[in-house]
Parts: sequence; C-alpha cells; structure tokens
Amino acid sequence: MSLRPDPPPNAADEPALPAELARAVDAGQGAADLDGMYAALRADLARESGLRGWLRARSTVARGLGAVGLVALLCVVVAFGFARPDLGSYPLPRMALSVSAMAALMIVSLVLALRPLQRPALPSWAAKGAVGGSLLVLAALYLVAPLEAPAAALDAAVLRPALGCMGVGLLLGVPVYGALLLLDRGGSHRALPMAIAAGLAANLVLHIHCPSAEPTHLMLGHFGAAALLLAALALWVRAGR
Repeated sequence: MSLRPDPPPNAADEPALPAELARAVDAGQGAADLDGMYAALRADLARESGLRGWLRARSTVARGLGAVGLVALLCVVVAFGFARPDLGSYPLPRMALSVSAMAALMIVSLVLALRPLQRPALPSWAAKGAVGGSLLVLAALYLVAPLEAPAAALDAAVLRPALGCMGVGLLLGVPVYGALLLLDRGGSHRALPMAIAAGLAANLVLHIHCPSAEPTHLMLGHFGAAALLLAALALWVRAGR
C-alpha cells in the first residue's frame, strides 16, 4: 500500500459551471445577491421585535388559545353588559345550537389560519371549503326554522336596524382580524380563514346582543357583516398579488 498523498485534483477533471452562472460569478453578481439576501433577512428579523414578534414567537397552541380567549372575553362582556333582553326566554336548545355551531366553525378557521409553517401545506381548497362551509351553516342558522318570525319585506323599518347591526359587526370583526394578524406567522391561504373567523366572532357576539329573530334582519345585518368583511379581505388579497 502506497503512503504517498493523493495528487491534487486536476482542474480539468472538475465539472464546468453553466455559462450563465460562470458569467455571474465572474461579474461579482453572486456576492451582490448574497448581500441583498442577508439585508432582507436582517430587515425581517428587525420587524419581528416588539409585541408582534413576541406574539408570533408563541407556540401554536398558545396563539390559538389567545385568539379563542379574546373572542370569549368579548362574549362575556356582552353577555353581562349588553345582552339581548330576551336572553332569559330565548329557547335554550336553539341558543346552544347557534352558539356552538358558530364557535366550532370559528375554531376550525383558526386552526387553518394559525397552522404551523413547518407542516406540509394544505391544498388550496381547504381554506375555500372552510369559508364556504361556514357561510352555508351561518345562513342555515338564520333561515331554517325561524322563531315564529317570517321574513319581512325590506323597507326602511327593517333596513335601519339591520345596517346598525352590520356596522356593529364590522366594528367587532375588524379588530378581531387585526388581533389575528398579530398572531399570524404568514404563509399562503391564511387571509380568508382569518377573515371568516373574525366574521364568525362578530356574529357570535351579535347573537348574544341582538334580540331580533327576523330572517331578513339576520341575513342582512349579521350574515352581511361577515360576508362584507370576507369580500373586502378577498379583494385586498387579490389586489396584493
């Protein structure tokens, strides 16, 4: 066995660089690209400081519990300070069905919105299915078997309170969406699940506050707040592409 060291590699034996890459390296473009990448990384890290950075660094479970806790706090405040006047006489099974359905759909949307980035991406239809399913169930709650309240004609007497509830729903939904943005780590197909989660949270609070059981009012004022918030976010996402 020979103890002589191996001869140095022959440059002629090394694979040749592609022509475009060779020209870029010769021109110093590779170093410039790396400098740009490091600068972008440093800027991203700098933006992660403060409250948003701290919140986004929490675990998925902690972020999810924080989002659910925020909505639960809103519901408790409304239930004790601004509850619907017929809350004591409202049929308990129907109230339990409405509240549990809205809460369950909201939690499903939050799971999609706050899902860890290291997990494999879900198909694009998952977010669309959650949004579409939530809207269908919400509409069914307002239209199927109303409490002795047939749909009313859309006149000024119906329109004004419905628009009032829509405004309250948007005032509730927009801050909830803003809070979810603080917890969001980014990623694709998350804006719409966050939007429908905020819309469901607004409907949940409105259901505890508003005494109307009239389908036209519920569809225009309550359902309309969620649909309008969702439509605005969908247009914003499309415009940003």
